[in-house]
Amino acid sequence: MYGFSKILLEFAIDRAAERIPRYIDPRVSECVDVIRHYVTHTIAGWPAADYSSELGEAVDRLAVIALQHRELLIASRLRQIAAQLDSLPQEHPATHDRVIATHRFATNAY
Repeated sequence: MYGFSKILLEFAIDRAAERIPRYIDPRVSECVDVIRHYVTHTIAGWPAADYSSELGEAVDRLAVIALQHRELLIASRLRQIAAQLDSLPQEHPATHDRVIATHRFATNAY
């Protein structure tokens, strides 16, 4: 994921969280938390293949939620970003386990 795409993704998730608050749909904050977790890893320098599928799934889920709440511009932007993430090379299965373990550790979800 490139720098400009990260900026667009941050803007889109901020807008989604603003337009669809937690008390209206708690799934938005869950998706935003997952997306922010992976964006933090990109800043730390993890290769895109390490997280692209999980990040893409979270972005796509958030796009569906935005669409359900008739936030069409947000949904459209998130779908474009999800499509870009889908075009990245796929990850190695061992890497996937490392990402999930790190996410669980970071969120204390054991």
